[in-house]
Amino acid sequence: MIDTSNIYQILKKHNLRNCVPFDIEQLSEILGVSFSYKLTYKDKVHAFSNEDNTAVISSLLIESRLHLYIKAYTLYFAANNIKQNVTLQDMKKDARSHPDIYKANCFAESILMPEHLIIQEGKRFIPKEKKWFFFKKKIKQSDFIVLMAERFKVDEYIMENRLRQLNILK
Repeated sequence: MIDTSNIYQILKKHNLRNCVPFDIEQLSEILGVSFSYKLTYKDKVHAFSNEDNTAVISSLLIESRLHLYIKAYTLYFAANNIKQNVTLQDMKKDARSHPDIYKANCFAESILMPEHLIIQEGKRFIPKEKKWFFFKKKIKQSDFIVLMAERFKVDEYIMENRLRQLNILK
């Protein structure tokens, strides 16, 4: 079982707390979870399950930025020995009525996009105050989301949700 209150201690102990993008492979090894992939050719089928501490991912998204989030999400279920089939649509809806899905989302977001790294990395993309003869150029919110999503290797939708959750976006 993953004690989410203890996950930060595990990350700190193994020097994973400041990784951007996050090293999900190393964390899965520490937690004793392996990944298995079943490439599917059916459109919009994204099922995640686990069998004997193996997170099984059936998806067309194996090479997408959403893949890292999917791995972190399924890692939660596998490490906690929860047998769960989840679709991508389940991940994207408000899962507060489904405690395991909600906890998996929180786990994935907190390890892939911790608040201190969101702030640290976000500052890199916001132009600094220039000398008096330059104007401070503002970055568009949509561009900021894309840049941050690329940096953390996650989908823009997921990054936007995390930025809103941290009250960085309105």
